[in-house]
Amino acid sequence: MRRKAAILTSFPLTMVGGIERYNFYLNQLLESYGYQVDIYYKNDLPDSIINKFVHRSFPQIEEYFLLPGLIAAQLSSYDLVFTNGVVGGQLRTGETRVYNVAHGILAAGFNTLKKQDKVSRCHLTLRLSLFLERLSKKNKAGIIAVSNLVREELIRYYNVDSMVINNGVDLNHFRQSKDFRAKRKSYGIADDEIVGIYAGRWDPVQKRVQFLLDVIRERTDIKWVIATDTKIDMSEFDNVVLINGAGYDEMPQIYSMADFALQLSLYEGFSYFAVESIACSLPLISTRVGVADGIYTDPELRKLRIESWHHDPSFMDEVNSKISFLKDNPDFRYSFAKRSRELAKQKFSLEIWRKTMAEYLDLPGKRGA
Repeated sequence: MRRKAAILTSFPLTMVGGIERYNFYLNQLLESYGYQVDIYYKNDLPDSIINKFVHRSFPQIEEYFLLPGLIAAQLSSYDLVFTNGVVGGQLRTGETRVYNVAHGILAAGFNTLKKQDKVSRCHLTLRLSLFLERLSKKNKAGIIAVSNLVREELIRYYNVDSMVINNGVDLNHFRQSKDFRAKRKSYGIADDEIVGIYAGRWDPVQKRVQFLLDVIRERTDIKWVIATDTKIDMSEFDNVVLINGAGYDEMPQIYSMADFALQLSLYEGFSYFAVESIACSLPLISTRVGVADGIYTDPELRKLRIESWHHDPSFMDEVNSKISFLKDNPDFRYSFAKRSRELAKQKFSLEIWRKTMAEYLDLPGKRGA
């Protein structure tokens, strides 16, 4: 009999979005080992009045309780089930092995936000999310943390251990494009301009994009590329190339137009942007989030890690000093670029992720084509 697996997640599997891509790769992995994989997400729920109310008012309950209801009666027909964060968290391991993938810890993100913004109250829906996040880690066959940071946070906030399996990126896809000069020219970027890039969701809370805008205003000596899926008004800037809705296939060329990447996030569980940047041989300036500990592996590389935080008076000065350092030291840019690509190969390749996941899950038999 063919083995079966189920993945419970918020959105359909695509290559856009971190969790969506993770489950896309997970689906591929399981199918390569001969599993029939069923995907369940919120659009599969019946279109009832109660479900509509819960979806609008308490989406966490929809994710934690209602979505697992789609397979609760047939749970034993599956060999493996994967839940993502709170999504599907109600399910428990019995005859079927149920795993939880921790892409980030809401409690850690909120705690950081409180320190930065002096938030004194926790909204009811957020309290509910924190409570369900804790419950989602109970009675699982295993918890998979996407970075060392997430593992440490699981222990700190919930006293739960986990297996660290860094997310992987396709290094055959994400690599420096040879025709980057033609790509720069197509966007009106001169060969002698120094280019910084930000790619990702335009989010003022988690990504702290308002600080990015402050940097862009101040650093008119830098050409900036912003690749996002949000339509934003950049008309005040003469030094910004805005790229909306770029597809997965185009992103390596877009990364390759830049000389460095800048990440000012308040919180990341992993950060595909960071790893895609180094895979495309870009020096990365970043706050201490996600997989920064795996990128800044020695004092020389740590010259680009931002040590202060957004609320510190020195934050913008530190960001500017690192940009200036990169601008004025082309040899360091070249050295970091070579080393960053090697780091991506050693720690964040899709092949390493597949091998480690297969071993951890004890996937049976010979891998299929």
